[in-house]
Amino acid sequence: MKIICDEKICVRCLACVSESEFGGVTYERGRIFFDETKPEDWQNIAAICPVGAIKTIPNGDEFMKIFVGLGNPTPEYAATKHNVGFMLADMLAEKISAGDWRDRFNALVAESFLNGEKILIVKPQTFMNLSGEAVAPIVNFYKVDVENLIVAHDDMDLPLGMIRLRPKGSGGGHHGVESIIQHLGGEQNFPRVRIGVGRPPQNRTVNHHVLSPFTPDDAEKISAALESLVPAVLCIFGEGIESAMNKFNPKRKKNLGGDLP
Repeated sequence: MKIICDEKICVRCLACVSESEFGGVTYERGRIFFDETKPEDWQNIAAICPVGAIKTIPNGDEFMKIFVGLGNPTPEYAATKHNVGFMLADMLAEKISAGDWRDRFNALVAESFLNGEKILIVKPQTFMNLSGEAVAPIVNFYKVDVENLIVAHDDMDLPLGMIRLRPKGSGGGHHGVESIIQHLGGEQNFPRVRIGVGRPPQNRTVNHHVLSPFTPDDAEKISAALESLVPAVLCIFGEGIESAMNKFNPKRKKNLGGDLP
């Protein structure tokens, strides 16, 4: 059980820290966390605060979002199509002024706060096909509902540079996403950020395609796609996946044969 304060109200007097006898009190980036607190104690803790900033009792870490960008570690993969999830994670971390990357749970993890919520940005270091070995321990450690886990990955079923947000679903043949689903016990109800890299040419295998770097022209398209996804991910954090889909998913075109992607 955790009790937190409203950082927008908190005047940083630290009265709760200095006077509280409830233990497990930590102060991090403008918010007070009371760990291992009994539910009946919260009113006593709230009474210590002179401005009434203590406001709620979260069940687990419901005030947390985890963003996972998928990719492969080591420099030789950095610019490949399979690593667009890492690229987006880097851009997002810069946008929200996340802290330094730290090695945790077989992943690189950066932290920030956004509108009162803690944000974890994660880049698994297990190689793509074993991504679940890094993601599931993080989700389980923080007791985060899977609806608050957002996973970004490359998608060959979308044309190069096309983006699409999705609320849930199967792995769709993407081994990194399938690994996450497997290690979450089959749970599929987490949002996806799909980044189109197109299908391989006839003379190339799938592996060669996704593990190859972009051409200069294609790199410009991907860069523009990733830039457009940063506000989309921020919208997921603040308003939810459905709102973000309505605002940022490409509109479908209609013809006599039906919808076109």
